[in-house]
Amino acid sequence: MYTDEKLKINTEVALKQAINFTVWETIKLLPFLCGIVFFIYTSYSPIMFTLNEKKFLWTGLFIFIIYRTISNFNFLKKSLDHYTFVSELKKSPYPRSELITVINSYKTIADKLKLYIDILKSFSPVPIIVFILGLLLNNKNFSSLTAIQSFIKKLSPSNSLDSIYTIFTILVVVLYFWSLFATYFKYKAVQDRLLVVQNAYDEIKEKNEETKLYQELESRK
Repeated sequence: MYTDEKLKINTEVALKQAINFTVWETIKLLPFLCGIVFFIYTSYSPIMFTLNEKKFLWTGLFIFIIYRTISNFNFLKKSLDHYTFVSELKKSPYPRSELITVINSYKTIADKLKLYIDILKSFSPVPIIVFILGLLLNNKNFSSLTAIQSFIKKLSPSNSLDSIYTIFTILVVVLYFWSLFATYFKYKAVQDRLLVVQNAYDEIKEKNEETKLYQELESRK
């Protein structure tokens, strides 16, 4: 019953904090988002913007806010529930053995995520992107921002093959970095939770050693 009440409180706290975090994230990212919108509007407006451009922008901002709120809520809720879970384990009849089981489980998950990160790094598109950018910068047709914007404007439905290649490349790069950062943040979350469990285990171990030492001293009197 006590645990259920704690989990309910965790949900309320996580929801409030998630909303606060999302508001501040939106405020901090607003200048950056406005810059991206302005660049797209000035260089890619024939395709990306129509008479419903305001509706499109507000919808995108609304989706971003909802996504970040849910993401922040899930992260905070899991973190708070984890602290509750560890505090309950510390009260169990055999806390050290149960904590060791959780520690080993988290270590296994962390090792798998680390391996996945290393695999993703080995397929990094960054060297290819740098190479292509080097070629473009050395090309007369891409010697200025105006020339680059002119090239982007040419990627219209009439040049469908070029558009497909460009969009596909952008999606692959975005998906790669999204997977890399998402896995990295999962790895960090597991490491943080592992640290919490490890600290709880060390605390119990230290208390047991102090109790044992105290009993030995008492027995010698």
